[in-house]
Amino acid sequence: MSQKLTFVSKVQERATTLAQVADLVSDLVSVYFDRGYDSGGSDPVIDADLAALGITAANLTAFITLGQQLQNFLDNAAVATADYDATLNTMRTDV
Repeated sequence: MSQKLTFVSKVQERATTLAQVADLVSDLVSVYFDRGYDSGGSDPVIDADLAALGITAANLTAFITLGQQLQNFLDNAAVATADYDATLNTMRTDV
């Protein structure tokens, strides 16, 4: 019984982490559009803004798209397929 409880406890921990990450990403997507950082916005992020980070505006846009699609997935809406793993790997700073 203790192995089952340990397993389910781990599942609960990961579900909590996933929900927290989804909330954080959703917040970033909202800020991106609210501040007009999108290409059609009032203050779009351009490549020069990101040069010090080693990414492009297209990389940022791809991450925002990933966030939107994650929300679609969680809301049972249609999800556009793409290589979101590549998007994450482009944006990562831990490896």
